[in-house]
Amino acid sequence: MSECYIQCDDHLPVKCDDCDWTGTAGQTDMVSDIQERLTPGGVVPAGQCPECGALAYLIEDKGGAPTPADPGGDDGVGGTAREAILEMAREQHDSVEIGRNAEISMGDENGAYVSAWVWVDFSDTALDKRTAVVQEAA
Repeated sequence: MSECYIQCDDHLPVKCDDCDWTGTAGQTDMVSDIQERLTPGGVVPAGQCPECGALAYLIEDKGGAPTPADPGGDDGVGGTAREAILEMAREQHDSVEIGRNAEISMGDENGAYVSAWVWVDFSDTALDKRTAVVQEAA
């Protein structure tokens, strides 16, 4: 029996081809007997499912293309993992605007930091634009 480690970004989401287990590439096992399980020109798995031993593949993006294993932006987080992190950030912080190109910093803990826009209301302050316009017009 041979085992093969498939190198890809450990944070990318994957799904088992058999039991519907989902997780990240870093949670998969090494693929046993890979030479017997792949076909020439076929999609290479991200690893082996830790639950049932079937092959686990990167989850496809919304366009149907396999998620790239290389980093996307300057922050090193790309593909479906980036979209999943941004979506989770938007769901968990609905009062904060998170842009499509927001910087993501993977921390040592179980999560990530995501840069975001926070609305600051100038009403009734020295920076109130409505008051400044009224004063200029007078």
